[in-house]
Amino acid sequence: MTVILSFLSVYLWAISMIGNYYLNPERSWRIAAGLLIVNFMVSVILVKFTTSPLRPFIKALSMVKLTNPFSEIQAKSKA
Repeated sequence: MTVILSFLSVYLWAISMIGNYYLNPERSWRIAAGLLIVNFMVSVILVKFTTSPLRPFIKALSMVKLTNPFSEIQAKSKA
């Protein structure tokens, strides 16, 4: 999930910068709001294509059991 949100935020940022620079020279908030909606749709599509090859890696990451490497040290210090 974190990988997907990271890609989404990078695409949202990049497209909004480029879109506002070229398509909103007057710096109108109405145009910016319209661009944001289009930006989100384009970004979601780009994230889908970008993360499709990473799907096995993301599944493997989600199946890894997260453990605390310091749990043995903490258990010994409490005893």
